[in-house]
Amino acid sequence: MSEKEERIYPGELLKEARKKTRRKYKRFSSELGIPEKYLEALEENNFSIMAGSAYVKGYLRAYAKKLELDPETVIIAYGRYLRDKRKLEKKDIKKQEKKATRRKHFYIFAIIFLFIALTTLLIVFIPERNKNSEVGPASTTNVKTNVSCLVLPEGRRSEFTLSY
Repeated sequence: MSEKEERIYPGELLKEARKKTRRKYKRFSSELGIPEKYLEALEENNFSIMAGSAYVKGYLRAYAKKLELDPETVIIAYGRYLRDKRKLEKKDIKKQEKKATRRKHFYIFAIIFLFIALTTLLIVFIPERNKNSEVGPASTTNVKTNVSCLVLPEGRRSEFTLSY
């Protein structure tokens, strides 16, 4: 088989065979006892609306026989469809995991960057604040206060200077 033939799914086989017979879904539905919407879904490879894989295989076999197709060929095409679908789902899951990992790394780097930025700001601005508000014995300026007109008991005045 060529690569193009390998990718033919059951829906294409069934649709092509039905179109050759020029019959409508309604007639096949009444003959097979399969609802029309399921026949349409089989031809569109939309197997998710059906109850399960066993039902799908049964419907595919019955529909293929009615269309005079080899049922095993249709079942093999269905298996191929399922394998390809699983591969696509795995790829999608890997893409989503990769995307989530990238997002997680972005947030981690953003938090680290913010932490470093805040730490740097604290280191730069807190010592500046302490230098401006420093008061006490370590200060280099002397404060002199003149107190005058201290009255002593005998009526004498005395002046003195206090230094801190």
